Amino acid sequence: MAQSRMGRLFFCFVFLVWPSLVGSATVHDRQMIQWHGVQRSFYLHRPEDLQSLAPLVIVLHGLGGSAEKLRFGLGFNQLANQKKFAVVYPQGLPAGNASSHWNPGFDFSTVDDLGFLVTLKRFLTRQYDLNDRRVFVVGVSNGGYMAYHLACHAPEHFAAFVSVIGTIGGADWRKCQPRRAIPLMHIHGTEDPMIRYDGIPSWYSGWGGQPDVHSVVTSWAQRVGASLYDTNTTRPNTTAIKYRNPETQAEVWLMRLNGFGHDWPHSGNIGYNMTEEIWKFFETVPYR
Repeated sequence: MAQSRMGRLFFCFVFLVWPSLVGSATVHDRQMIQWHGVQRSFYLHRPEDLQSLAPLVIVLHGLGGSAEKLRFGLGFNQLANQKKFAVVYPQGLPAGNASSHWNPGFDFSTVDDLGFLVTLKRFLTRQYDLNDRRVFVVGVSNGGYMAYHLACHAPEHFAAFVSVIGTIGGADWRKCQPRRAIPLMHIHGTEDPMIRYDGIPSWYSGWGGQPDVHSVVTSWAQRVGASLYDTNTTRPNTTAIKYRNPETQAEVWLMRLNGFGHDWPHSGNIGYNMTEEIWKFFETVPYR
């Protein structure tokens, strides 16, 4: 059953329709770093006039995804040029019948992606003089699972997390106890046929055991001491539900995309630029 589920998710991800594929002269060629005897690859976008101690955004593709293609599809490079931060797109390794994946504790993978991503973050912040305390993670689909996994198990290394059309893994849902008030944003369509808004049954071995998305986010807010402070529908087809920890000012956002499916939301399919909304969320993250 797990392999069948992986196959369907892989098929869906490969045929996601990305926004405009626009290149950038400041995107580096593929770079390599060794982790546990394996050469792992990544693409780094660093604006030419980037200042010392600029933020870093780590963007994780979905199951079967490609960092090489993803780096041109979401608009982070263009936004980085405007807002002056660096972006890195790591590449996942093969697993099962998928050409690439991230392992947030799935029972069909033994890849230590948590260790790899922490190591990559340390390398990039030191190598390029980036701000070690302003490193953000954005995960798409399977990458969204990985964002939650990092928030559960390595929160001291990252400033905030965003899960886009992903969710928390079953084991993390049952066991995760965040060690600090961790800012988190969850973006999800109510009609997602793959990673369902109303939850994934536990009988999907390796993938399931999660409740509905609203319960995941409200539970996370409770775990980090955040209380509801705003609910609005100012964006097209979107209900934004926001929580805040009154002591640390850390926020938890749920962007519920009404009637939306399993795709990256952008101006062409949701009516506004979700990449810019993600950066607005990062700008709320308190310095620590």
